[in-house]
Parts: sequence; structure tokens; C-alpha cells
Amino acid sequence: MIALVLATVLQSQTVTLQCDGVSNDGDGQRVARANVEITGQSVRVKAPSELFATFTGRRQDFWRDLSDVVVTDREIRGRNSPSMVSRMEVVIDRMTGAIRINVNDVLAGGTSSFMGDCTVVADKPLF
Repeated sequence: MIALVLATVLQSQTVTLQCDGVSNDGDGQRVARANVEITGQSVRVKAPSELFATFTGRRQDFWRDLSDVVVTDREIRGRNSPSMVSRMEVVIDRMTGAIRINVNDVLAGGTSSFMGDCTVVADKPLF
């Protein structure tokens, strides 16, 4: 189903995904959720806040626009590099709905990741 719905991506309609899975950071694994909005070739991601610990221990919980977005018939791929030492890479399999987010932040503790499965959020009320 996700492949059929994501076929509308190239038509500039906004598709919202809810992705449930597991985040893995320096403190272990946790159940987590990511959200993705796709409009044409524009993609933004709200990754689990555990992936973005800061020096002070505060979590950074906000949307990030991806750059270098590539949308193929099988995959959506992009990245976000807010600084020279921080990088986030996102890959979404359009056939299965699987998502992988890798974050590398040298100053805030090294690498962390999220792996999960995405479902399309309804654009109209369910009931």
C-alpha cells in the first residue's frame, strides 16, 4: 500500500508518514517514532529526539529539511547537514515502507540510528 500512496509523491501532493521503530544511540535501544512529510522532491523529517543529544543533555526535537533528495521508483534518499560535524542520512524503501536514519555528530557523542516501518497517515479523518 505504501508504494501506491507514495506514487502521488511526484504529483506534488503532500504525503505524511508515521514511522515506528527502534532508535539506537550511545545509551542503548529505545522504541521511537519518526515522521516524514514528502511533497514532490521536497522531504522533511522529524527524527526521534534521542538521535540529537547536545552537550547539555537536552534533546533537539524539530523538523529537518533534507537536501540532495533523490526519489526513484523504489527509494527516497536524502540528507541534512546542519554543521560541518553533524550529518543525518535518511533512506526510505518505497516498496516495503522501511526507513533508516543514520546520524553522525562528532561533537555530541558519535553515531546514532533509527530503523522502523512507515505507514501513510490519512489525509482525512478516519472516523
